[in-house]
Amino acid sequence: MTPTGGIAVKRRGVVALAVLTLLAATGPGGARVAAGPAEPILVGIPIPLTGPQATFGHILRNAYTMAEEDINRDGGVKGRPLKILIEDHQGQPQLAISSTEKLITRDRVLAIVGGYASATAFAMAPVAERNQVPYLIDVASADQITRQNLRWIFRVGTASSQFLSGIQDFMDKVAKPKTLAIAFENTLFGTDTANAIKRWADSRAVRIVNFETYEQAGVDFKPLLTKIKANQPDVLFLVSYLMDAALMILQARELNLTPKMIVGAGAGVELPEFRSKVGIAGEYVFSATLWSHDLKVPEVQAFVKRYRERYNADPTYHAAEGYAAMMVLADALRRASSLEKEEIWQALRATNLMTPFGRVTFADFDGYRNQNRTLTLVAQWQKAKLVTVWPPQLAGHRPIFPMPTWAER
Repeated sequence: MTPTGGIAVKRRGVVALAVLTLLAATGPGGARVAAGPAEPILVGIPIPLTGPQATFGHILRNAYTMAEEDINRDGGVKGRPLKILIEDHQGQPQLAISSTEKLITRDRVLAIVGGYASATAFAMAPVAERNQVPYLIDVASADQITRQNLRWIFRVGTASSQFLSGIQDFMDKVAKPKTLAIAFENTLFGTDTANAIKRWADSRAVRIVNFETYEQAGVDFKPLLTKIKANQPDVLFLVSYLMDAALMILQARELNLTPKMIVGAGAGVELPEFRSKVGIAGEYVFSATLWSHDLKVPEVQAFVKRYRERYNADPTYHAAEGYAAMMVLADALRRASSLEKEEIWQALRATNLMTPFGRVTFADFDGYRNQNRTLTLVAQWQKAKLVTVWPPQLAGHRPIFPMPTWAER
């Protein structure tokens, strides 16, 4: 074959290849066929959608869904959409473990977010650690979770021992109690939080007149509250989820138990459903909180507006934490040089992101690992709305203290 003939053969081969490529990209009649959608990046979310903690699970699902929409509207991650896979663990640690294992080993998620309660998050953390999958905890606050020296566990929310700093500051400067009664559920969250407020009281020589633990989902708290009433504490501190907190407040009114201040450690007292269940009895009750929808911060107000438009409800701090956790994860995935595990871990460790929940950075301190530091606030139910009352520089309302007696309402 002559050199000229060889060149001709090569040219025919190139043309044929080009034709085949064009045919592969076109449909019948030569119509152009769009490229297939990019494979989504999967994020696993085990939360309670049924059972006694379901209210919180649905709030978090709203937040995660809204975050997924916002992340994908902004281009997703590295040109790929982000997709959340939700598993209902019913608030049971064993189901939380199996849900996490399924998401990691069968669904092949790139990261885990959520868990909600401390007991379930504590059970999930070793599963993520063993599989070297990043786990971003948003709400669960028990100290032990980020004090296990687990490399792959990150917490956006605060730890129990830090959660009460706002309430402690308020009691130092305003309430100044001499006596304190503490009633708490016998869970990881309840015990950690109750011990934290007890340590504060001991350091201030505030006398603990009651330190009462109880079984979650009680049906009659009158014997416990009667014991507390006998000691007439200045402050009644509750660590309770929704149903328990509501029943305690209603039964405290029946018994005419009227301390100067009733305060809840967030959780049930924080929810809009609390006020609807207890009615006027919930007025003036204080709550520790990490966040409030009435904060005059641009990022907060933009998030609140978007959430209200999407769900026709005000977001709680749980929603703000859940949304922030998803945004932190998306930010880290975008910054990571690749989607290899180690690169994602490095990007998470370097996080410095302003979110609707506040600025998120991860650090090691006081025995915690990969723990965010957060400012804590005090809210109070006033005129059927939960409003921020402390610290003064962030509060839109003044605290009503001491609480009026039941007869004065």
